[in-house]
Amino acid sequence: MWKIFLVLGTAVAALAAISAYARYLEKVSVFFPEKEVLCTPRDIGLEFRDLVISSVKGEKINAWFIPASQARYTVLLCHGNAGNLSTRLEKIRLLHSLGLSILIFDYQGYGKSTGTPSEAGVYKDVYAAYRYLKEELKVPASEILIYGESLGGAVAVDLAGTAEAAGLILESTFSSATEMARRIYPFVPVFVFSIKFDSLSKIGGIRAPSFLFIAGRMRSSPCQWPGSFMNGRPPQRTLSSFRVRITMHILFPETTILPL
Repeated sequence: MWKIFLVLGTAVAALAAISAYARYLEKVSVFFPEKEVLCTPRDIGLEFRDLVISSVKGEKINAWFIPASQARYTVLLCHGNAGNLSTRLEKIRLLHSLGLSILIFDYQGYGKSTGTPSEAGVYKDVYAAYRYLKEELKVPASEILIYGESLGGAVAVDLAGTAEAAGLILESTFSSATEMARRIYPFVPVFVFSIKFDSLSKIGGIRAPSFLFIAGRMRSSPCQWPGSFMNGRPPQRTLSSFRVRITMHILFPETTILPL
């Protein structure tokens, strides 16, 4: 009998060690915040409003609003897992040159935002930014484009599943963190990872009438799943504007825009 207990104890200890290792991998592999804001839109000739938005549990997130004259749409920009909003100036410049206003924000723990980044936290942060866009900046949902790059794609999908918007744009994102973990750490059981970012299970519920997926090269996460991702989405939801497709191809000439 004692041998059985010994085996069970060893198994439990091994599982605990694997779980602890998985938590360490999550900590060093998912979020790469930079605290220093190196520059602002003013450095590229754009006027902006420097905002502080209340998120959950008293945390404050920093955001920039860059208005465009007579803009038809405002982009709610969810950046990726590294850097902060100041490392997205080139994307801000390009979007603004297309006549779009932009609201870009930093997740908790990034730039001037308080707190520590987490999966639950970034979902709360994007909703806070969306609410600010509607309630404080008075931008109607019908004029909001939710844009997510890389990890920000998972953040954008989560918001688009519950919030009204004119469109959803995903750039070089992934189907789920679990699938990424399976590819990057095949020797670690995926059930021990706590971070999910499961966009694949959410994509069918998006409420935006227009949807654009841009498949580009990514250094940190494999972008090999668009077929399965599209299959998780209702077929009646199609991209409504060919002009948007051409515009985004000009904006990101090295990417492939997938047919919907």
